[in-house]
Amino acid sequence: MPSLVRRALPRAAVLLLVALVAALTPLPLPAGGGVTVVVSTDLRTSRLAALPTGTTVVPLPRTARFVALSWAGAHDATVTIATSADGTSYGARRDVGRDGVEIEGDPRTWSGLLFAPGAAAMRVTTDTPLLDVDVTVLADGSPRTAGSTLGDQVAAAAVAQPNVVSRSEWGADETLRDQTYATKSSSFHAVQKLIVHHTGDDPGSVPPSPEEHIRAIYRYHTGSRGFSDIGYNFLVGADGRVFEGRFARVYAPGEEPTGEDTQRRAIAGAHASNYNSGTVGIAVLGNFVSTDPTAGAVAALTDLLSWEADRHGLDPRGATAYDNPSSSTDTPRVFPNIAGHRDVGSTECPGGRLYAMLPSIREAVAAQVAAGSVAPSPSPSSSQPPTPPPGGRFVAVTPARALDTREDGRGPFVGGETRMTALAGMHGVPSTGARAVVLNVTAIEPTRSGFLTLFPGGAARPTASSVNFVAGQTVPNLVTVGLGSAGDIAIYNSAGGTHVAVDLVGWYGESGVSTDNLFAPLPPARLLDTRESSAPLGPSSTRVLTVTGRGGVPAHGVDAVVLNVTAVAPSARGFLTVYPAGTSRPTTSNLNFVPRQTRPNLVVAKLGNGGGVSIFNSSGTTDVVADVVGWFGPPVHTDGRFVPAGRFTAVVPSRAMDTRDTALPLLAGETRRLSLAGAAGVPATGAGAVVLNVTAVSPTASGYLTVYPADGDVPLASNLNFTRGEVVPNAVIVGLSDSSEISILNSSGTTDVVVDVVGWYSRD
Repeated sequence: MPSLVRRALPRAAVLLLVALVAALTPLPLPAGGGVTVVVSTDLRTSRLAALPTGTTVVPLPRTARFVALSWAGAHDATVTIATSADGTSYGARRDVGRDGVEIEGDPRTWSGLLFAPGAAAMRVTTDTPLLDVDVTVLADGSPRTAGSTLGDQVAAAAVAQPNVVSRSEWGADETLRDQTYATKSSSFHAVQKLIVHHTGDDPGSVPPSPEEHIRAIYRYHTGSRGFSDIGYNFLVGADGRVFEGRFARVYAPGEEPTGEDTQRRAIAGAHASNYNSGTVGIAVLGNFVSTDPTAGAVAALTDLLSWEADRHGLDPRGATAYDNPSSSTDTPRVFPNIAGHRDVGSTECPGGRLYAMLPSIREAVAAQVAAGSVAPSPSPSSSQPPTPPPGGRFVAVTPARALDTREDGRGPFVGGETRMTALAGMHGVPSTGARAVVLNVTAIEPTRSGFLTLFPGGAARPTASSVNFVAGQTVPNLVTVGLGSAGDIAIYNSAGGTHVAVDLVGWYGESGVSTDNLFAPLPPARLLDTRESSAPLGPSSTRVLTVTGRGGVPAHGVDAVVLNVTAVAPSARGFLTVYPAGTSRPTTSNLNFVPRQTRPNLVVAKLGNGGGVSIFNSSGTTDVVADVVGWFGPPVHTDGRFVPAGRFTAVVPSRAMDTRDTALPLLAGETRRLSLAGAAGVPATGAGAVVLNVTAVSPTASGYLTVYPADGDVPLASNLNFTRGEVVPNAVIVGLSDSSEISILNSSGTTDVVVDVVGWYSRD
């Protein structure tokens, strides 16, 4: 592998053997350092013929700040050192550990880089004879050097990227690395595994700063080991900071260093021999054979692993086959997706204490990936996407299935995949004139946590999510999305494999389309709560709900309504279907649930006989709550009343709020106002209502969110119900106050809230 090729020393620089001295016999310190190879002014290496079993005093070629050993074979030897500043008085014995950085086929064993300031001699103790011993001394040097200035960027994955201390910030001397290595496409590979290391240095004596420690490792790897760069992709300090490791590319202003190219392929490091390509090597600074890493280091490692696992679609708990992309002869081998170095090499790395923590770290990573499976906020510097032309008036249809990957022969979506789905001219949508569609989109039994994003065909994918899910959970959400110029939409899956079902419930047409339906928002009003007014719905049962003339909905002239429907504590896995009363039940679903899970979903339903809808429950018994939040119809009704109503304009989904960015989650009982005037594609004036995707992220207790026009009364209804630790999305259509603001009420606990705008209605 290119990263693991040594730069050969000139023949004239082959090290001479020096005579061994009897064990425990003090040696005079050499004048001029004896026989050495001077690699630079700050790094020297001496070669000894052999070291016998027992203890030997070895003078150092110069006063040291760091020391290291290597020897031929005997990888399992137990080796300790004690250092001295005067050759007479020695400190305590220290295990030399293992560096954990290997070269394929290299017969040598390498110690960790040990901090030994002022050392001029050392006593080496081994339980096995050691051959061809190299003693490396790193003196004061490795100065800080200026590099590119790297700013902050919100990661493109679902889990937020940890802050990374760049190479320029920790003082990397960029002249030491191979300048061509990061320019070769063969140096980069898709990530299959995350491998955890320790640096193997003595726990009782550490450098005064992680920056100095990393500079020394970098110098050791490039100067003594012959690597093209520091071996690790990332390093983690005891203080909880994450440091950039191996150089990958010049990052654009505002980017965090990721160790990857622009195709999100990681640069191959030098950290795990035959497993360097297609893996990310993360080293925690320290030796964890007999001591635990700090809580800060474990937290930072967990955050980094969560971000890497999420963005590369790796199951934190899984163990899959690694296929070496740099070798056509290696047999794929199964080992954990988050592995310790000892899982793939004959080494104690990452130390028994840290290795024993990996099962709990994997669980913590899985929880973070699940909790963070909401698309992240866009960079503050990113511009708003262009707004499509107005979509006009609404046409409701009897729900029809437009996509089901379980039946179309293409199979489930894979992580990072985008598929196009044509809708113009199908399922009641006209071939021309339709500007946007209303869909019920369901992620079916995904293999890992993630999200779907729907956006107009041909548009750039936005940094927003439409449906959020966790592994094994079937999750629906109502999605309003503009159509591309070809009458199609794009569906993107962030991670893992998941089947997707898409049901069409209506469409919006431009002004020339012959339809009367404009939208009139309402303060949420409860129309049905089976916990109070009737028995719950049993298996395969249907309940008819009269809508017109109730909750602010006119008695006449209404074509369709918008309901927030919630299944409360169902007894079995199943689904609800909402459809026009008096018509045949369609083979679609509006809301999927599992036992004892309270799950809401926004529903746009065409009205049927008697101005009502039918609600069908597939399985078990469940209570049902239905709140009306708006209706569609002409602005003037037969009862003579004029009701304000508007035309719809779809926008490319755009983030309006993410409390994770401000570290100000909503507290229990808190109401937060959000101004949408001139934000996220909503005009500064003229908007009467908005269509949102609202997500509660990792609440600390069970509760609900209520979204309503600012300055209005708090309604006795909810838009989104959640339980502790969940990531729960729901579509919300809400009227705007005169100042174009909405209010968001959190009932219980503390929760982060994400709000994405997908469209708005005019004040016609």
